Amino acid sequence: MSGDTNTKICAHLQPFLSELIRQGSNIIATDESAWSNCLLNVTLDKGPTLAQAEKIFDLPAGIKLWENTDTHYALENGLSCDECKHSLSWAK
Repeated sequence: MSGDTNTKICAHLQPFLSELIRQGSNIIATDESAWSNCLLNVTLDKGPTLAQAEKIFDLPAGIKLWENTDTHYALENGLSCDECKHSLSWAK
């Protein structure tokens, strides 16, 4: 479902998605059951570097900033919700 702006990301990640879109990011894909511990992933075309994200996002309990450096998969940064198992991701 590329570019689905009606994506039902969890309420915990919705403010971060809204802020990323406000900053110019666009949804390019959504993926249900994206990986073993992710029920919904929303992929954006761009986002902050890991260092920038650590500075601009005030993360509440249960929301984690992550990065993937495994070259077998897309090299991405993102945010995940431990409670809902939803995630946002964007290319590094």
